[in-house]
Amino acid sequence: INIHAHAHPIEVSYSSVRALIPTLLFPTPNDPAVETTKSVYKSLDGHVHIITKPPLNEKADEEAGAKYDIVIHIGLASGRGYYSIETCAHRDGYVKEDIHHQELEGDTFWRDEYGAPEVLTPSFDFVDVWRRWKQGLPYEDVRPSINAGRYLCEFIFYASMLEFWRRGEGERCMFLHVPSGSSEEEMGRGRRVVLALIAAVVGSEIVKRSRRKGVKGYREEDGMRIMNEGDGC
Repeated sequence: INIHAHAHPIEVSYSSVRALIPTLLFPTPNDPAVETTKSVYKSLDGHVHIITKPPLNEKADEEAGAKYDIVIHIGLASGRGYYSIETCAHRDGYVKEDIHHQELEGDTFWRDEYGAPEVLTPSFDFVDVWRRWKQGLPYEDVRPSINAGRYLCEFIFYASMLEFWRRGEGERCMFLHVPSGSSEEEMGRGRRVVLALIAAVVGSEIVKRSRRKGVKGYREEDGMRIMNEGDGC
């Protein structure tokens, strides 16, 4: 398993997320022959935004650098005392102001530009991932959630799933909400929770893909073993 961590926190603004996420997940090469298209739209507050759209043709995708099997976003949910994985994200309804005092009430960019659905859900077997995650953390308070908050966390989650959705590659994204806390003990706890979630997703995907390919002799325990090994990281 190779883990690629983004170098910086994502700015808590809608325009920054829309500009960053496409190139973060599908980086465009420096080759001038591979063009990156841009869309310009004017939001309801009068601000003009330029959105980078990486090319979708096969040649460009091959040259576009690493594409990720699993994308896990982590966000702080200060009002929660537990860890939760979000089950869905919405396209509309972002009426809370970001750090630039902008909000997206009535915004139709994703709908008009991509015909994006109102709700996106991860393409992983969520029930299986949840079972594995919980089994790997028997003493932690970890929960599924159907409410990502309709703010930047959910906006980021939707934006990421959208990039995979519009390429027809399955929404290979998850969002983990974590409680506040910065002590060494709390950071270590969070690290174990994140590693267990990664192991749970990987184990689930290994079993699912093996079943799809009809691999004989592959057992459910083989996928669970990935989680057990991950717990010791």
